[in-house]
Amino acid sequence: IRTLTDEELNSEYSEPEAVNYKQLPASCYALDNTSIAFASSDRYKKIQLSIHPQQVKAQMATDTEAKWVIPLKMESQNDSINAESNEYLVVIDDVVSPAIGFTSAVPEAKVIQKSAAADYTEKLTVGIDTENKWEVGCTLGIDESYITSYNNENGTNYDLLPADYYEMPADVKLTSGNNEATVSVKVKAGTLPAGDYILPVAVKEVSRFKISSSNIVPIVVRVMGNQLSRTGWTATADTENKSDGCTADKMLDGNVNTTWHSQWNGGTHALPDNIIIDMKASHSIDHISLRQRAAGEDYRDTKTVEVYTSEDGNTWTLVGTCGMSKVQEDQIFKVTTSTGRYVKLKVTESYRSPHVSIAEFYAYGK
Repeated sequence: IRTLTDEELNSEYSEPEAVNYKQLPASCYALDNTSIAFASSDRYKKIQLSIHPQQVKAQMATDTEAKWVIPLKMESQNDSINAESNEYLVVIDDVVSPAIGFTSAVPEAKVIQKSAAADYTEKLTVGIDTENKWEVGCTLGIDESYITSYNNENGTNYDLLPADYYEMPADVKLTSGNNEATVSVKVKAGTLPAGDYILPVAVKEVSRFKISSSNIVPIVVRVMGNQLSRTGWTATADTENKSDGCTADKMLDGNVNTTWHSQWNGGTHALPDNIIIDMKASHSIDHISLRQRAAGEDYRDTKTVEVYTSEDGNTWTLVGTCGMSKVQEDQIFKVTTSTGRYVKLKVTESYRSPHVSIAEFYAYGK
């Protein structure tokens, strides 16, 4: 068994088929036997052709327009050969490296009330995208750089889950015959302080092949205080549209179809607009929620709100900035845990300035 010469390859295949066939050099493969003998009882013989992927890939890169082949020909010194099946053209279209990454879906974000918080475990799956015939070691870690892109893409403000509040293995192994392996990540939510957290679990290194693009899975958890009762709370604003009842107290009435709105009838008020909520008692607050008015998307106008707390209503501490989306649902925002009787909402940006509105306000804590 031999390979065709370049001249034979051209005259028998390239020219008749009008295809630019090129022969891979011998360094790209190995035949386990180039000479075989048939006994009278033999109906067939097997030979093994081993391909060296990295060498093939490098050779193919030298001419990306060519069709790369291993052209085999069988000849006999003392017997006849079927002339219609004495040649075999092994055509290699591409060299694809198996990739290892996470194959499980992104876990659903957990929202946990602080008073009922308990540890839990997320099960993640690492896998290879082909039939696995090897033993592949995978090193796991945390990709902190992922947090910024996640927050920017989702309009969130998650912090990295501190190392004291999770447990996960440093590595996982894919064994021959198994395409997947399970990774258990324990989140110690039972003792986790109130806040919004993310843990970007990543496949950092693999012992062979390559890491796939799905190499990061974010585990997201929000631990928040209980929703505070608003009974007896009052709200005042430095601008409101009283002529149609869009006053600040509508943010506390539990009716999503009523709203506070800055003045628009008989004049307007330039941003920023300020609303002060008197909770009538001091509370520790870790999250708030705001809701856009019940109107078409073009009229869901509040964009950015700064949140302040105060014990006396005079000295204020900035505890958070909320970027609101144009959706009709409660939008929950983490604030720096702080204690005070008063909350001030300072609306600094609008999607249709100077008009702004808020349907409901809630605070969470204790």
